[in-house]
Amino acid sequence: THGQPELATAAAEQETPDGAEATPPMVDEVALTGDAAQLVVTGNFTQPRPWDPSNEGMRMGLIEDHIWETELGFANGRNIQFRIVNPATGREYGGSGVEPGGIPTTGTAVEDGAPIVVTGPLNGDYALTFNEKTLRYRFEPKAASRFGRINVMGNFNGWNINADPLYMTGDFNWQAEVDLEPGQRLEFVFIADGSLEKQWGDDTAQHTSLPATGTATEVAQTIKIESPAGGLHRFTFNEETGEYTVAPLDSSQASPLPAVPAPVPVKEIRRARAK
Repeated sequence: THGQPELATAAAEQETPDGAEATPPMVDEVALTGDAAQLVVTGNFTQPRPWDPSNEGMRMGLIEDHIWETELGFANGRNIQFRIVNPATGREYGGSGVEPGGIPTTGTAVEDGAPIVVTGPLNGDYALTFNEKTLRYRFEPKAASRFGRINVMGNFNGWNINADPLYMTGDFNWQAEVDLEPGQRLEFVFIADGSLEKQWGDDTAQHTSLPATGTATEVAQTIKIESPAGGLHRFTFNEETGEYTVAPLDSSQASPLPAVPAPVPVKEIRRARAK
């Protein structure tokens, strides 16, 4: 046979020293197939310009044939709104307007549909995937978790079930920074998905100083810490093991909470594009 030899034959004919392994032949990577040249995410949170498809950081990439993905990071993000846009054709894909807004969020996108809304709070890194053939999308946390959100609820925030959300720092690990009043005896629990039936406390530990560590359980009473110093404190919690910590911080160690711009109506987006 004329031309290039078969790969298996070429590999077999390679000379190698005794005891050495032959180097396998190079195989070209298979290119992924997509109908669109590029897809991007626009939304009320995209920077530097909300709802602008030219924001380079909001580009999606192919992970399988016709399936696109991008990663988005949030700290205390609320009322997140977005669409998926094909910049070459100007086609925009949104939601039906009746999505529940929970985590994960899944659905079938609609061309020229309303913004897809995720109510939040969102904390940590999230993946948005989109199938350009079926128009199915999914918005979900990158790290593994059994829950959509976890908050720390205590006497320092009026036992508000929605106050002080934690953000994910890894699989099953959550963290938050909370500003505390000096000399206040802390009592708190960790609570998942805004449900009083999913809360963790620790009534075995007697914390008299910081940093404080322990293991919370779902059947225990509140975690108590006597008279901590005021200022910024970091709370961590592992939903699998129940391990938690509370430690004081200085202001330079705080995680910034970006402001979320207001959404822009579809007609305003198109009017700006036409200029």
